[in-house]
Amino acid sequence: MERLTHKLIENSISRPLKARSQKDLAIIVVLTGLAAALCFSIDIDLLESFYLFTRAHESWELDEIIVLMTVIAILAMWFGARRLGDIKRINTAIATQGFIDPTSQLPNRVLSLERLSQMLDTSERRYLKLCVIFLDLDNFRAINDTYGNDKSDVLLKEVGVRLRKVIQRGDTLGRLGSDEFIILKFVNDEDELPSFLNAIQNTQNQPYPVDNQNIYLKFSQGISVFPKDGRSVSALLKAADVALFRAKQLGKAQFQFYTEALSERLLRQFQLELGLSSALKQNELHLVYQPQFNLTHNKIEGYETLLRWVKDGNVISPADFIPVAEQTGLIIEIGRWILVKSMIEMRPLLQAQQKLGVNISLRQFQQPDFVAQIEDVLRQTGFPAAQLELEITETAVALDFEETCIKLQKLRQLGVFIAIDDFGTGYSSLSRLRSLAVSRLKIDKAFIDRLADNEVDRNLVATIIALGKNLNLSVIAEGVESEEQVMWLRSLACDAIQGFYFSRPLRLEALEDVKQTISF
Repeated sequence: MERLTHKLIENSISRPLKARSQKDLAIIVVLTGLAAALCFSIDIDLLESFYLFTRAHESWELDEIIVLMTVIAILAMWFGARRLGDIKRINTAIATQGFIDPTSQLPNRVLSLERLSQMLDTSERRYLKLCVIFLDLDNFRAINDTYGNDKSDVLLKEVGVRLRKVIQRGDTLGRLGSDEFIILKFVNDEDELPSFLNAIQNTQNQPYPVDNQNIYLKFSQGISVFPKDGRSVSALLKAADVALFRAKQLGKAQFQFYTEALSERLLRQFQLELGLSSALKQNELHLVYQPQFNLTHNKIEGYETLLRWVKDGNVISPADFIPVAEQTGLIIEIGRWILVKSMIEMRPLLQAQQKLGVNISLRQFQQPDFVAQIEDVLRQTGFPAAQLELEITETAVALDFEETCIKLQKLRQLGVFIAIDDFGTGYSSLSRLRSLAVSRLKIDKAFIDRLADNEVDRNLVATIIALGKNLNLSVIAEGVESEEQVMWLRSLACDAIQGFYFSRPLRLEALEDVKQTISF
């Protein structure tokens, strides 16, 4: 691999200098030849005059002078060739330092892109397909933060060593920077790529020992192919980057080929991000509230706060913009606005014992000062802590269980209630669930949709309700849309329900018209 890397440098960087060196050497040879030819072709009178001059001043013979000139010319040629060789060696050394990544000893970004340009030219001349593969190590930043740069560099070097084992003759492997690598590969048929991409992933099956611990790494891979995904270096790189971004969105540790749909999706996401950054200032966001009905007392027991976005008269679905807000971090600012706004709006309308439910995003909950933020908002708005119910997902609970327990316990000490949202769709451990300071489970709509005609889902719902009873937790079903679903939930002793069957989410001004009691 080392010889291959130096050959890449020779081909990519030293080729221009080599051409110039050969040109300079040719000039010296030609000039020397012309000088020698001149000595034998000029007028004999001039030679005689030169001879008489030398005899008057020196005791040298003419043939001795010609020999001396020839020796000087040869020495000049030799010296020039040596200097040109030195320049070339120095250039190669500089190229090695400037175009080889010192950590992995692989071609760096500059050399990799130069190689891509060369392979692209070859592909066009020979009508070959060229594959550009972006590799990004998943969650490597956390490893770097935990173990430090020195040990992370050792890991990256070993990653490069493993990747070399699957690289074939004619392929190029390089490191673009940080935890990103690139592979350039000629292919006859795209159908052969999946097996190669799986081989890349399989290089990471064995753990890396670090500080007596085994670290497992995985790649997300984005792939573009010449000529269908682009005919220039920049187009192929952009397409591979778009595909890589999508691979990470889909859960990481997988590969994704570029498609036009991905590009359109990314453009749409970019437009959403730009719009969201100004949505609060432009008053484009507003809140709606969906009533929650208690099946035992047949009355409203609370409201769930939901966010809506209307831009230029168009309603944008939360399913589209909430993930963008999460990914960009805008959810932190938006989440606090929701807390403050909902508490101010609902405080005058809430009756005794009714609660206001507010969804908390994963990124919000992971903030180190999250509990302090909630305490500050309660103090700022004067909202009663006992009427606030924060809804968190099973994913938030599972990520850092110990830290989650501490935060939830502090929130309960403030008087705030906690609900586990979309329960049943995650990976909650029952032993862990009983250790959490939660007060309610919310059954995901996916189980309610088929409650009336699917026995498996009905049994799952019954199990969740029984679990809640055994843990002294109340249970509420989301997405109730039919009378038949209501009847089943009542027969299963579900505590509360919410959904379109009773009420859609409503603006603040419409809540006063909602009946506080319901007859079944």
